[in-house]
Amino acid sequence: MKSIKFNRIKNFFSETAETIAEHSFLASLALILLAVVLGGLILFKYSFLAEREEVEVLEKPLFFNEAAMRDIKNIWQERQKRFEEAGTRKYPELF
Repeated sequence: MKSIKFNRIKNFFSETAETIAEHSFLASLALILLAVVLGGLILFKYSFLAEREEVEVLEKPLFFNEAAMRDIKNIWQERQKRFEEAGTRKYPELF
């Protein structure tokens, strides 16, 4: 196996950083172009391709778990009560 030459890798990245810094305008244009291309691909995938595919129909309808909602509501009410009680509590003057 060949050994990895870390100095060579370090020099490559430092030279690349210097080159990008010297040509910062072109680098920013390249990054903007990359962002536009990626945005176009995402738009194409989720907009145009989604129109062609058929929507799957769920066999079982969604249901609302009322018991879980009641538990969550009770927890929120307890927290609200504790929050309101915290403002009325009087602490002794330390100084």
